[in-house]
This record gives sequence, C-alpha cells and structure tokens, in this order.
Amino acid sequence: MEKKGISLKTIILFSWPVLLILGLLIWRFSSKGENRAGKKLYQMYCSNCHMEKGEGLRNLIPSLENSSLIDQSPEKLVCLIRNGLDPENPTAQNPNIKLVMPAHPTLTANEITSLIQYLQQSWDSQKPLISFQTVENEINNCP
Repeated sequence: MEKKGISLKTIILFSWPVLLILGLLIWRFSSKGENRAGKKLYQMYCSNCHMEKGEGLRNLIPSLENSSLIDQSPEKLVCLIRNGLDPENPTAQNPNIKLVMPAHPTLTANEITSLIQYLQQSWDSQKPLISFQTVENEINNCP
C-alpha cells in the first residue's frame, strides 16, 4: 500500500528551522528584545551627562527616567538630539534649562530611531515605539 501526502515526521523535520528563525525575528523586533544599537548610542552620546541609568544630575541635567518627552512626545527628541540645545536660545519645550546639550548632526535617522527606542524601552514608555518613518519626517522638519 502506498502512502499519500507528507508524514508528520517530515513536517517536523523541515518546519523547526523555519519556526526557530521566525521566533528569533519576533524576539528581535519585539519591544521586549534588547536594543543593542540604541544602548551603545546612549552610552556613546548621552550617558556622560544623563548618567548610565538616565538619572541626570539633580537640577543641572534633566533625568530621562520620568521624562515627558520620552513618554508623551518622543518626536520632539528628534530635533533635540539632532540640533542640541543652546542656552542662549532656549526652546519652547524647556525654557528653564540653561545648559548646553551638544548637537549630533552626524547621527542618521536609523541611529536616532534606535536611540529613542532604547530610551522608550528603558523607561517603560506607554506609547508605541517611535518609527523610522516618523524620525525621518521629523528630521526633515527640524529648524
């Protein structure tokens, strides 16, 4: 008697690699996966002032831990990261800060996206992660 169709053993044998890859991709792009690129960018560009865990320095450097920018309007971070903050020209977002935040004009849209997503993941933002397209649009609209 001839067998018709594919056996369960064959399905399992050939489907586990696909399921493994799919699982790794889901883990990689889920909000719970570690954002290594964003973490590295934070360590390179932000942690010297905002400290390793984002606690800032009392009244001198703002804490990122409970930052309304990260939770409520991460789009505003795009131009702030890109252009920095000049104490002689305070922004409407934070007119009381009189310190210099250096500009990082060489960061790409992809790097800024990774950095902001890392900030969102690190301090449990309640909003969805900012998208690359949003960052790219904001960069094009920065003054």
